[in-house]
Amino acid sequence: MAEKKTPRRRKKAFTGKGRRWWQRIPWRGVVYVLFLFSFFVFSVAMLTYVIFFRVVVAAELEKSDGAIIFEEPNRPAVIPGDLSTDTSTLEPKCAIIIDDMGYHLEIGRKLINLDEKLSFSFLPRAPHTESLEDLAFKNGHTVLLHQPMQPEDSEWDPGPGALYVDELELQEQLLLQNLSLVPHAVGVNNHMGSLYTRDKHVMGPLLQHIDRKKLFFVDSYTTAGSLGYKLAGELGVKTAKRRVFLDNVLDVEAICNQLQTLTEVALREKEAIGIAHPHPETYMALKRCLAPAGTFVDFVGVEELVR
Repeated sequence: MAEKKTPRRRKKAFTGKGRRWWQRIPWRGVVYVLFLFSFFVFSVAMLTYVIFFRVVVAAELEKSDGAIIFEEPNRPAVIPGDLSTDTSTLEPKCAIIIDDMGYHLEIGRKLINLDEKLSFSFLPRAPHTESLEDLAFKNGHTVLLHQPMQPEDSEWDPGPGALYVDELELQEQLLLQNLSLVPHAVGVNNHMGSLYTRDKHVMGPLLQHIDRKKLFFVDSYTTAGSLGYKLAGELGVKTAKRRVFLDNVLDVEAICNQLQTLTEVALREKEAIGIAHPHPETYMALKRCLAPAGTFVDFVGVEELVR
């Protein structure tokens, strides 16, 4: 007797009925859409980076070589002279010190390569001090150590290698270390120091250290209360003082006007020292206005004006 075959059940077409909700979602499509959305967001972010960082920010960094130099506010632009010394027989002379050298590589090179006689003061631990200091020396310019000193407001950072009033025991060591980083320095002037230069208890010993190294001190006069110039005279240390800040206002025309003020002081008092900084506006102003000013006064290294 033949065995009765059990008929096979046909599989029902997969209609999705009875599946849970997440099983009914077309995951491949969702992943594809998410990929496209992520790619879009990434592209927008990259475009924003290119426009706002690589173009805008990078351009600003290029102008300053990426360096941020903090200067004390409210520095007196012009300070009174000292007519106690008879200068009536002297020819009028000007010296211009470019402070804050060592951070701004390209502008530093351009300033050093100007034909006029300038003096350059270098921050001791700046990234380009070694190369720029050597270039300035080889080009025949006067080189100084721009010694950082404590400002009155703690908001302003004088930078590495700074002298502080409550660290007198470190004064000589720091000064010698900083001088070793600016080996061609023939003098010292202060970077910031509106608090430090007003304190005779720290300025007296500092000036004696400077004198023992056979250097001179130029008082930058970042504050009208500075005692540096006066104390140096009392101690017999060769010294001079800044009369005009040329670039408190970063505008070419304003800097040229300050340069004119400097020459007027020199014509009246036979000598004057100005201080400027490595800004593009300063470079353009000196390139434009320094040579014409030289028809009225002689521009010399600052060492010629120390007494």
